[in-house]
Amino acid sequence: AHDAGAYNSLCVAYNVIKQYQQGINACRRAIELAPDFQLAKNNLQWGMNEFAREKSASWTVKSAVTKDVLHDIR
Repeated sequence: AHDAGAYNSLCVAYNVIKQYQQGINACRRAIELAPDFQLAKNNLQWGMNEFAREKSASWTVKSAVTKDVLHDIR
């Protein structure tokens, strides 16, 4: 399975179902196989941006919940 196009398609599929880490890995593999594959680079950036956004949102919610709990204790 040394087809960069197949790995890129896998990357897109993972990104669509919000499995960003797997998508990132698939895009990286596509780029290893075809270093000039711009579409795979674009899809890698998409996955990385969404992964970061998801992690940031998760941290914000946890932070807000923690602040509410601490506020309720006082």
